[in-house]
Amino acid sequence: MRKLLCLLLAAGLLLAGCGKNDAVEVNADFGGTLSLFAYEDDTINPLKTKYQTNAQVFNACMHRGLLKTKQNLEISCDLAESYTFSQDKTSVTFKLKDMIFSDGSRVLPDDVINSLDTIRQNKESMYHVIFNFVESYEKTNDGITVKLYKPDSGVLSYMNFPVVKEDNGSVLGTGYYKLAEIQSDRVLLSAVSSLDTNFETVRVMMYPKQDMAENAFLGNEIDVINADYYSLARLQAKTGTKLTEYISDDFAFVGFNTKNEILSDINVRRAIACLIDKKSMAETLMAGYVKPVNSPFKPDSVYGNLYAGEYAQNIDLFKEYLKKSDLAPEDLSFKILVNQDSITKTKVAQYLSQRLESAGVSCVVEQTDFDMYINKIQNGEYTLFVGETTVALNQDLSFLSQSGQNVFGYENEELDKLLDKFKFETDAESKKETAKNISMHLVDNVPFISLYYKINTLLTDADIEGDFKPMYTNILSGIEAFKLKK
Repeated sequence: MRKLLCLLLAAGLLLAGCGKNDAVEVNADFGGTLSLFAYEDDTINPLKTKYQTNAQVFNACMHRGLLKTKQNLEISCDLAESYTFSQDKTSVTFKLKDMIFSDGSRVLPDDVINSLDTIRQNKESMYHVIFNFVESYEKTNDGITVKLYKPDSGVLSYMNFPVVKEDNGSVLGTGYYKLAEIQSDRVLLSAVSSLDTNFETVRVMMYPKQDMAENAFLGNEIDVINADYYSLARLQAKTGTKLTEYISDDFAFVGFNTKNEILSDINVRRAIACLIDKKSMAETLMAGYVKPVNSPFKPDSVYGNLYAGEYAQNIDLFKEYLKKSDLAPEDLSFKILVNQDSITKTKVAQYLSQRLESAGVSCVVEQTDFDMYINKIQNGEYTLFVGETTVALNQDLSFLSQSGQNVFGYENEELDKLLDKFKFETDAESKKETAKNISMHLVDNVPFISLYYKINTLLTDADIEGDFKPMYTNILSGIEAFKLKK
């Protein structure tokens, strides 16, 4: 008996020794509350809300998608373990990882199907654009297959929609935070794990208007807010505010009516391009809150800046291009169309008009109301116009450049083939090479002049730090790294 007792004691000491050596993983940064904002009188389900702010806030905190999009627009797997295109590229099959929702239940193919059903039923959802590509979808044993209307690898950019499970009125996700409580003026979230994120709780304050949220930021009621060029000056006055700039999806350009007798001449279009100093224009007209570009591809994306070609501001080169077409500056006369309610477009039009007049070209700015502006462009009743548009997340430029789709009257079979190839291509490197060739064509043939992308800013309170990675589809990208300043 004594021998047995000694053996048991020895075993106990060995076990105790093992326990002392086991390291318990601790997140020293864990704790505190992060305060955000969303619009009130709305659902917290990001698939159902009509407000992009609400969708982004609750998606970033509570959910994950099949795929995720990085700042440079690269695609990587998230809830999906893998994805495979069919041989004819008309369908994509996604295999799910073994993942769980915040209540411990497994993520099933049915949950993805239900999320897609919810998006289909809510046409105001920011994720509804996926149905521009997806004709139908069905579950498989370990995932889902989506059938496309036509081959288009760009659908991958929209497979980042949040996979949401609704259970007895509660919204469940697979993200860093889960729903704790809904109050009259706020939504409280709690961390799922102290090892995956730094804040213990997130408080989402609900306001009816953007200006009330801005006042709340200035009054230290919320810690993070998004700002455009117009609201930035007021908001950055808050002491200690950290500014993180990111490129929006707002692209500006000068459009040519290529059906016009004079502007159908490529040398005339190239000549005009030689009069624009984009860097100077960005600094003097837009106070630096735009990013000059030479093509419509988002400049911080994997497709941006692949081709460095550009027209330098040079009056002699301007005259040389005109001379190639037996033209002189005094032979030209233009109207630059803008809508009068746009301050930025008007500034650009006035700048271009001054540059043309200084080169000896007769030019005036034609300002109309917005409806007339759109009508004139659609009917080709213009020579030049200053335009702004949003470029889609998948960077498809067909609406700007494809024959029969663009408003410039520009037709080119070679460019059409490149645009189709960009959509069809599933190999990342081949897709980048195609994007480079598209940029080369647009710079060389100048159906329009790419000017700039607008820059937005994420503002964070002085007490918040982290590796902020905002993008226009997810201003809270990287929220898991946000933490209280020590």
